[in-house]
Amino acid sequence: MYAQYSTLAVILHAFESGENDEVLLCCTERLGLIAAKATGVRFAKSKLRASLQVGSCVMMTLVKGKSQWKITGATHVAHASLQNVSLLARLAKYIRKAVPLDVRDVGIFSVVRDVCLYDAPMTAQHVHTLEHVALMRLMYKLHVWPHELAHEEVLTKEYSPVFLEESYTRLPTFRPIIQRVLTETIL
Repeated sequence: MYAQYSTLAVILHAFESGENDEVLLCCTERLGLIAAKATGVRFAKSKLRASLQVGSCVMMTLVKGKSQWKITGATHVAHASLQNVSLLARLAKYIRKAVPLDVRDVGIFSVVRDVCLYDAPMTAQHVHTLEHVALMRLMYKLHVWPHELAHEEVLTKEYSPVFLEESYTRLPTFRPIIQRVLTETIL
């Protein structure tokens, strides 16, 4: 019998696998970044279908099989807004390149969860700022953000409309650093 693991997870991306299955890229609280197979989830009658949508925050039950994780249960906790789902998709591109699968305690879960659960009304400017701040926080958690800028409050302060307004004015300073770190780490 295989051990079962329960963990909070944010679903970042879904890949079709066969006729009725999907492989989900999940950022989990306990297991790090994983790819987990959801069997039969594309059937209309699937019980897991509603919970396992991209942008969902779920309490997930998993089993580690011989070659991959398998999802055996999921309970919906929250779903990101449409703006945040598209933002999570863009962040997932960076995460897939920068974070190896099945490495625990990378520390990115809190960043991904906070973006998923942020539900204040946002202008296009706020979305743009939130994306850049989340990217900076991911880089900080992955230890690729420049050490001399590690003290910046933008890396630790809780998201809010006021915080996003304040951060927007500082983006021109950080944008070249973000581009440089992206180039050095994944390109």
